[in-house]
Order: sequence, then structure tokens, then C-alpha cells
Amino acid sequence: MTTPRLSLLCLLLCLLTGCVTETRKADAAQGRGPNGLPQQVLRVPQLMQDVSGDLLRYHAQYRALPAELEVLVAERIMPAERFAELPDYAYHPDGLGTLRDGRVVILVDAEIRIEGHAWCIVREPNDRPRTIQLNVTPIALSELEAAARRAP
Repeated sequence: MTTPRLSLLCLLLCLLTGCVTETRKADAAQGRGPNGLPQQVLRVPQLMQDVSGDLLRYHAQYRALPAELEVLVAERIMPAERFAELPDYAYHPDGLGTLRDGRVVILVDAEIRIEGHAWCIVREPNDRPRTIQLNVTPIALSELEAAARRAP
């Protein structure tokens, strides 16, 4: 098992055993989004959006993702204050796992959990080698665990 997968499995173990207790539940009156989550929780956390933007700026400059998020601060792409605000996370530029639909999870935020989901930054499948597309989305913990166990 590679280090990124081990990191993701450890993170998932903490999530599943209750190390992170922040959970958001919508009222029964709230509608649900296409992935079954309440509409009110589908608002993307601004911090995750900002980190995704920082990763894209780094990639635009170096045509690769940084080995560690701290590099974004050293390169003055990410403000040190934003890095200090980051909750517990697992990150790997090559991916922590591949989802069934081919998206690659590169960052999992352990601090934000919604009804068995964690906010993640995923790299979309792309046949153009010099570009990337990143999206911030909640992923079911069961899917993250399956992605971490999948062979490359």
C-alpha cells in the first residue's frame, strides 16, 4: 500500500471512529441535491475553493502540482494565514485514490463532514496533459475508502 493510500485510510479511520464530530443536518423541509445531500450543505466551503484556486495557480506556473501544500506558501501563492486556517487534511499531488467515475482525489478535508461525506478536491479526468481541472465536492466516506483501496 502506497503512502498516499495509507494516509487516506488513516484519515478515513479517524472520520469513521468519530475523531471529527462536525456534522450538518438539514431540516426535513430542505430539498436534496442530485447526490442526495441537502441543498443547504452543498454550498462549497470558501476555504476549499481558495485552496483549489491556489493549486491551479501553482499548476499554471509550474505545470505540476506541489509536493506539499506548504510549497504554496513558500512560493507566495497561498497566504500563510490561509494555510494556518486549514483543518486536518490529507493531500497528495498524484492522488489519494481514484473514484469509480475516474476522478482522482488529491485532497480530503477531515474537518468538514456532512452526513457521511467529506469535502474533497478532485482532479477531473483529462486527455490534455498540460491542463488540469479541479473541483471541490463532497464525497461519501464509503467511496473514499473504496478509492483508497483500488489498485492504480
